[in-house]
Amino acid sequence: MVARYEDFASEAPERWLGDGYLRDNVPIMIAVRYGQNQEICRFDRIDEEANHWNRLHRYKCVRTMVVALATHVKCVPVTGWEDVDVGAIMRDNVEGIYDSPSEDDKQLVNLRDYPLLDDNGHEMNVYDWRGHRIPRRHALIDDGISTAGMLFQLRNLHEVFEDRLFDGGGDSDLGIDSMAHFLYPIGCLGNIGQFQANGVMNCFLPLVRSINDRLAVDDDDDDDDDDDIDLDASTQAHVTRVISPVSSQGYNAYVHRIRARSRFHDVQRGMMTAAFLGTHVSGQANLNKAHDLRRLCDIALPFDRYHEKIIGADFDQSLRVENVFTIRVGRLRRAERTGRYIFKNIIHPLLRMTSHPTVLQVIKRHVVVFRQDVLPSIVEWTTFGLCTALRVLWSMHQLNLENGIPVPPYCVELTAALERTLNFSHTGNPKVLSKGLMDPLWLSLSCMSDGMPCVSPIVSLETSEHLTLRVRRSEWPVSTRTAYPEVCSRRSMLLNFGIPHFNAYHAIFHVKHGICNLPDTFESHITDRSTRLALYIITLAVRVYETDVHTLVQSGVNASLGDVGQGPDADDHEVAIRLERTQALEAWSNIKDKILGYECQAHTHLVRAVVSDPRNLIDGLPKSVHSPKSIQWFAREMISASASGAAHPCAPFISGGGALPVMRVALSEAKCQLGITNMDSEANVLDLLVRVLNKRHVMNVPWSRNPTPGPGRPPSTVVYDSWVNLGSRHPHGASEPLIVGPSQRRIADATQSSTIASEKDCRAPWSVNDLSIQELHRMLDRSTLPIEWSLQLISLPNSDSYVTKTYEWVRDNYDGSRPVHQTALIVAIIFAAVLPNILHDSTPSHLRSVTTPEAITHAVRSSPWCPPPPGRKGFTSSHHFVTMMSTFIIAMYEPTSPLRIYMNEHQGNMGAPWTSKHGAKGIKPFNLVRMGLATAHGINIYTSPKYGMLWRVLTSSEIINYHSHLLRQLRDQPYGPHSALVFVVGETMANNLACTNQVKGRGLTRKSESSVEVGSSKRPRLV
Repeated sequence: MVARYEDFASEAPERWLGDGYLRDNVPIMIAVRYGQNQEICRFDRIDEEANHWNRLHRYKCVRTMVVALATHVKCVPVTGWEDVDVGAIMRDNVEGIYDSPSEDDKQLVNLRDYPLLDDNGHEMNVYDWRGHRIPRRHALIDDGISTAGMLFQLRNLHEVFEDRLFDGGGDSDLGIDSMAHFLYPIGCLGNIGQFQANGVMNCFLPLVRSINDRLAVDDDDDDDDDDDIDLDASTQAHVTRVISPVSSQGYNAYVHRIRARSRFHDVQRGMMTAAFLGTHVSGQANLNKAHDLRRLCDIALPFDRYHEKIIGADFDQSLRVENVFTIRVGRLRRAERTGRYIFKNIIHPLLRMTSHPTVLQVIKRHVVVFRQDVLPSIVEWTTFGLCTALRVLWSMHQLNLENGIPVPPYCVELTAALERTLNFSHTGNPKVLSKGLMDPLWLSLSCMSDGMPCVSPIVSLETSEHLTLRVRRSEWPVSTRTAYPEVCSRRSMLLNFGIPHFNAYHAIFHVKHGICNLPDTFESHITDRSTRLALYIITLAVRVYETDVHTLVQSGVNASLGDVGQGPDADDHEVAIRLERTQALEAWSNIKDKILGYECQAHTHLVRAVVSDPRNLIDGLPKSVHSPKSIQWFAREMISASASGAAHPCAPFISGGGALPVMRVALSEAKCQLGITNMDSEANVLDLLVRVLNKRHVMNVPWSRNPTPGPGRPPSTVVYDSWVNLGSRHPHGASEPLIVGPSQRRIADATQSSTIASEKDCRAPWSVNDLSIQELHRMLDRSTLPIEWSLQLISLPNSDSYVTKTYEWVRDNYDGSRPVHQTALIVAIIFAAVLPNILHDSTPSHLRSVTTPEAITHAVRSSPWCPPPPGRKGFTSSHHFVTMMSTFIIAMYEPTSPLRIYMNEHQGNMGAPWTSKHGAKGIKPFNLVRMGLATAHGINIYTSPKYGMLWRVLTSSEIINYHSHLLRQLRDQPYGPHSALVFVVGETMANNLACTNQVKGRGLTRKSESSVEVGSSKRPRLV
């Protein structure tokens, strides 16, 4: 870049050079190398490293560089000492050897006459001319010995960041007039931990100043950092220094070894909380992520991962003191701007400062030393209770996670609070503590006050059979501002799944909490509890809507005020208007309840705050083109917007508010409480919502701006200065809606029901006996089984048999809206109509040499329907066969049915209990192939075929096509039902059923029996 920039600028296209930017400017480059953690300044390779630094950069082109220098302070057991040769010491220190590091009282000593030890057996230290201690003995340390862990004593650590330690020296030139520092207690130890500071310890400052004083500074260099900037004397002194402290931190080195990633420990990632939250999300991508999080926790919980990392590991547990400095290379003389000079005269002296006696003694006074290999385990010991509680929560909800059942929000939030407490225990960072929830749970209060976490009686531990944590839901803390239950999982949900999922989850929690805490005094005159609950849930949602309106008006009015009426040029009228609107907004905001009504002058204050022009006050709130409307209209708009599924709120809901997700959940829960299963029926919920809106005095509501002429979509975002009045009379009257409980409503619905309504109701009971196949189209919308479908007709084995379980499974899981289920029932009805001709001949001789599945399937589809042998009974009751054949078809198409599970476990065999009961009745694979519901792959389809090898059911797309074709023919009156029979059982059997008035025949010429072939050529083929 340096060598080629001028050529690049001169060769640039003309259109680039028009504004002169490339010619008048030069680029600034920033080179960053993070996380090197490279060992430097080894005493035996100083020159080698200096040469390496010299090769790294062209320092004459570098203006400023920032370096982080870390020093490890170790404490290890010493087994012995080895004296250093006196002559070698004197040769290495020709500048002189002194008895003190202090410049004021140090004296030269003759090392040959100077005692090695004092009376207590301690080494009598000597120092070089710069005050650094000269070792006179080498410590003998056994191989493999581990270091003793060290942390800072935080109680008085503020002393090392106060100016009074080194007053009189004047450190303003180093930029440390004020120094913020932050303390982080570790392992619930209260006053023991680590620190960060916006500067360095003051014991370093004299040494930094002396290094600065020794550097060759170019005072005449024009390329300094304060070009054309006027600076005061203190700042000028600061920027003219080559070296300036930036920040520092002190911690134990073991923390680098227990991080899963460069930034976070395992216990900081909230993995358990995220896994629990994953049961509340939707979308395949989110579900896959939730599955991965659960799998990680199944392998090992976060605190177990920490244990695996520290157990038996040989950690470096030394104290790590890390200082960050700014080096203004541009302040050095140009000749000295080399890597060798910078390394030897700046980097090396800065790194050696930590070993200087004046620094080391200060550090020693504020350090706590632990026994060897104790420090990493201390956090485990002090957080044993937290980890046990988290393990209990994980065990309690293991099945929920495996089955995708949402974990109760109370347990999710308790897990989040405990994980945050565990995070604090490992890092000491109070930012992870969420006061809204964790203060009432005592977790954050105890951590900040005493160090050791404890939990309030809101949470209790039960030990009857298995350890279980219980939450007193009635005492769960609630936000005084929003009335939402307090949570601390928001950050985890946002990072892993996004804000829409959190809003939905929080809304569900809000409603669930309301259900669990229905006040005794709420609508106490209503005897039906379900109705009371539904009303309370909707009331919660309306209160959230009122909060959104409050926020919208407050932010909108404040934004409109802006700088109006402020500044020296504002006239008295503007100042007065601003003051009046501000006071009105404050008065309206102070109203505790029913802020959208007329009581307590709420409407008056609202008008005064919203209307910006005093001349328009007489007209009231700015009106939308929709105004006025009835309260029923507004309630219907709320329900419609809630059901739309739109990602972004539109009128009447406010963008950025919480009412939309809460209302969606509230309406759904209200329907559940009222027993409303038909989601299209909203009359009851509408009545409840109208009742709540009336009781909350919702008289005026904000709306979107009025549409403007021209193309484009009409505005849909709700604003604070467009309002709809809800005082218009409803066309059908405005009387209070009659609230009917579920039991009374069911009686009323039953009384008003009729045959026509019953036929239109897909869930209404219906009978096969009442219908011919010609009339079957009338019941195609039914989602339930006919009343003739009954297990009492079937002689089933014991309840533990997979045969019985298969019938029960079909009964419990039948859904007529699903193509497979509806097809199975229709085909079973047709099959029962064919009785008793449901058997078949033996394997045709011409098939024995044929192996293609198509030919075998063709032969089966073409085979005639045969009656049972004379004397065999049990082929007359159609109800039995409707039940058995529909069960067989559904069970074969549903992979989770007990029959299919049994077959998967027995290599495709249906088993003797099934075949012995059904085979002789024609309820077997052959007839499925014959009716087009399966394909044959071997000639054993005529005897006892094995599923998967000799036959298979249709694919999903094929069965959907089969279903569509069948329904289309049944609805095509009058001859479509005959075509449907031809499609399923062949032309011969269709004509036979036409003769019995099951369907209307087409009047075809009757062929002789010898010339009739019932085969696929006679049936429409699906492509």
